[in-house]
Amino acid sequence: MLTFEEADRLFTYDGENLRWKVRPAQRVQAGDVAGALLGAPKGKVYRHVRVNGKLYRAHRLIWLLVHKVWPENQIDHIDGNSLNNRLENLRDVTHAENGRNQKKRKTNTSGHTGVGRFRDKWKAQIAVSGRVIYLGLFTDLDEAVTARKAAEVKYNFHANHGK
Repeated sequence: MLTFEEADRLFTYDGENLRWKVRPAQRVQAGDVAGALLGAPKGKVYRHVRVNGKLYRAHRLIWLLVHKVWPENQIDHIDGNSLNNRLENLRDVTHAENGRNQKKRKTNTSGHTGVGRFRDKWKAQIAVSGRVIYLGLFTDLDEAVTARKAAEVKYNFHANHGK
């Protein structure tokens, strides 16, 4: 695994992008943005950087450069934009915490995460630690949304969750 010292020798971080301090290849100049955009599971695209034959995600290298240690867990992009590598948009979180800051799914039909139609009512639920917690059936959409939002606060979901 790359050390802080080696990363510091190779890269600089300008507050938004990881840049090469050295010329790593013939087509790449010192000062160029490091890495290339590559797909990841679930259709996300991240900037990846190859060092000594190994691929690293740029946001993890940025964390290493700024904090002088590798992140302990996953790096969450707070705003959901996997290419926004500004330090204030990155946080070191557990897998569970990262799951509490997801975008609204494309398949969502109500416009509100955790709320959907069930027969002629609105059903509210939330998934916590692999368990789905039923919050109730409501005739009014706003009541179902309110129940879901209260559960998000109770279970410490990020404010951006579902946006």
